[in-house]
Amino acid sequence: MIVFMVVTALVLVAVLAYLLLPALRGRHIGSGDDVGRRRKAVKTALAEGVISQEEFDSKMAAIAGSSADGQDDAAKPALTTSTKLVAAIVALALPIGALLLYRQIGQPDALDMAAPTQMPANTVSGQSAATGATGMDMSMAISSLKSKLEKNPGDVDGWLLLGRAYKSVESNSEASDALAKAYALAPERPEIEIAYAEALALANPSRRIDGKPLQMIKHALAADPSNQDGLWLLGMSAYQNGKYADAILSWEKILVQLGPDSDVLESVTNMIGDAKAHLAGGDALAATAAGLAPAAVAGPASGPQIKVHVVVAERQMQKVRPGDTLFIYAKAASGPPMPIAIQKLQASALPITVTLTDGMGMMPSMNLSQFPKVIISARISRSGNAIAQSGDLQAVSPVIDVGQRATVELSIDQVVP
Repeated sequence: MIVFMVVTALVLVAVLAYLLLPALRGRHIGSGDDVGRRRKAVKTALAEGVISQEEFDSKMAAIAGSSADGQDDAAKPALTTSTKLVAAIVALALPIGALLLYRQIGQPDALDMAAPTQMPANTVSGQSAATGATGMDMSMAISSLKSKLEKNPGDVDGWLLLGRAYKSVESNSEASDALAKAYALAPERPEIEIAYAEALALANPSRRIDGKPLQMIKHALAADPSNQDGLWLLGMSAYQNGKYADAILSWEKILVQLGPDSDVLESVTNMIGDAKAHLAGGDALAATAAGLAPAAVAGPASGPQIKVHVVVAERQMQKVRPGDTLFIYAKAASGPPMPIAIQKLQASALPITVTLTDGMGMMPSMNLSQFPKVIISARISRSGNAIAQSGDLQAVSPVIDVGQRATVELSIDQVVP
């Protein structure tokens, strides 16, 4: 608001100077200059013989009658003072009136702080959709949204935005309340129904996606089958219930929509890999029944084979806990970020030697034999999540040739920041 006032004042000063100064200056010098010009003209006429001395005297007397008697000069100061008074009133009233009018019907807060960044609908990364606010704290964004909604409770998108903002700070109950209002106003919009369903699930202590939330997600997907949030939540529901093949099918529908630079590509592919690792542990029949290609599940070795020996560095051994999960995987050195071969094991099995093959690809269309150079990684996850978390332990190899015969040696000694 301060910036707005300063800029407005400067503009108004310039405008007023342009409009008023000429008037003030013109009134002050106009009468005197006019009398002088008239006298000079009469003198010139006499000198050139245009008028006689008698006419000259008469005209000079007339000029003197309009000025020398003091009437013109007397009027001048009064008129100048009046003009200055009017100018002062205009100069004060115009900016004050403009500012009052703007504050009444305008949006002064829009100049004091940036509006919250539009909350993206895509939350398939498993992270919150509301990722902060540009130029102000999230609590201020929430407060601002609430104030606006008090004045305009019928703003559907405002309630949706507020719900996502609450979700970003893990105020799940408040998020559910806000999204309930959005849903009541526009139940036909799939993105609102899905957001509300997610909020209901998060507000539940179990955080399971079933019952009413699951029904709402399926209903919304019937109207919008490509909705990424809905597909992510549907897959998560299947994953929670041990239906890994169904989870994979749902999440792979997201993959086909993502570009190579997508922020959520790695998260989705890692979760698919995690689900496929579960299938590799004994649910291959379910995968086949669900229509997954055989290559999606670890099977007999074919094509390239990379032997990897993994140990834990001595200085990190005390950080490995019982129940930690070990992921060993290969990624293309130049290509998509998703693993093209992966194994999921218990960290208690370390040190261990595994062989990565084409049969361990996360997607049937992507495997080791398609990429000549790869990077091998090993990561110990405390959460068991395929997505890297702060505090996980890892090791990463240099770029290697897929066809090499030598065993890749990895010593887990790095901590994920």
